[in-house]
Amino acid sequence: MKKDYIDVWVMPVHSGNNLLPSYNQIADKVSKQFGRRVQFKIIPWNKALKMLFTAFKMENPPDVMQVGSTWINTFSHMGYLDRVPVGFDYPKPIADWIYQNCLDKGDRIAVPWISEASMITARKDILDKHDIDRHELHSLNGFLNTCDRLHHLYKYSDDAIYPFIFSLRPEPGRLHYLIPFLWTFGWKFKSFSDKEPMFKLEDLQAPFDYIKDLFTVSHIDKETVTLNPYVLNQQLYLTNKFVFSSGHWWKVVLQTLDKNHDKPSLEAIPVPAGKAGQTPWGGGSMLCVSSLSHYKTEAWTIVQHMISDDFMLKRVETGGDVPAFETSFWDKYSDIPQIMLLLDQLKKANCYPIDPLWSSYETIIVQGLINLLWHYIYDERPLDGLYDSIITPMNKKIAELNSLAWESGLDE
Repeated sequence: MKKDYIDVWVMPVHSGNNLLPSYNQIADKVSKQFGRRVQFKIIPWNKALKMLFTAFKMENPPDVMQVGSTWINTFSHMGYLDRVPVGFDYPKPIADWIYQNCLDKGDRIAVPWISEASMITARKDILDKHDIDRHELHSLNGFLNTCDRLHHLYKYSDDAIYPFIFSLRPEPGRLHYLIPFLWTFGWKFKSFSDKEPMFKLEDLQAPFDYIKDLFTVSHIDKETVTLNPYVLNQQLYLTNKFVFSSGHWWKVVLQTLDKNHDKPSLEAIPVPAGKAGQTPWGGGSMLCVSSLSHYKTEAWTIVQHMISDDFMLKRVETGGDVPAFETSFWDKYSDIPQIMLLLDQLKKANCYPIDPLWSSYETIIVQGLINLLWHYIYDERPLDGLYDSIITPMNKKIAELNSLAWESGLDE
């Protein structure tokens, strides 16, 4: 049944419902222009993929939707996305990997919107208190030694801390912060059709030894690492329990831009670099229009409003999510080192393979790697034995999924 209104689905991420007034302004403008009601619906990120698939299956999807960068190729392959109209201009993406995620066989299928790169969020106040040299944190050894030093500084204090925290919950988002440690030791994604296993024992030995050392010098207990990453990050923000966390840096952006925050307690630092250099994971979300929409002209007009300078400034200053394209935000705050560091990291970032089955591959990979880490760190089992019992079956699942994709034509 044809809807008599234009439906827009977005995820709140860190801004919650604070952007509703801005969304409503866009809805009012488009409604007056086309004489049709516009409805913005905020859906939870962790349920968004399932909700979108269900909506398309029921042939009742939103007209405009925010789509995770790793979902784009899947949606396009299934014929769910309208092509970006000829003549529809959007600002230049800040990095080529963002542009590539908006394409399918050379056609523009999405518009860049929000970007992120994996970094480490740190307690600036604690680092300043102990005169921690930030340059020391840029190398693997320097970062490890700093964590060890911080542990000993607080070892006999009533305010004992964990220098470094990383959630070992096998959730897809955890891979964003784990994969840069593999990249910095030289590992790279292979083609899923490659007959060689995706992960070899020699690929994992050095990075997992390093991560185990980080956990060891930070003295993180089992109960803490099983907490929800959101809970861990809240403890970083609000308590003195942690110093470094592998988590999103949105709070850093908000503190940095807040004129009432004379002394921000947080800062973002790059993931430390090893022999292969420093490469963050890059991702984010794009804006797409449904191929089933009856109101495509109106839908693309809404997208145009949602990438406007005014709206993007409000979005950043409300939720801490930064634009995926060149816009006045980057110029307005070009004199702030933290903002320029974020931009630098986004430009350096690498993304996951662009593949319609990536979400399935990601689930297999994160469950295998996190499971391996858990037993390697807390059960102190040899890595080669864990590789045989966990990673070998994981590699087999990856190969089987690729074979299924080849048989069904999904790899075309």
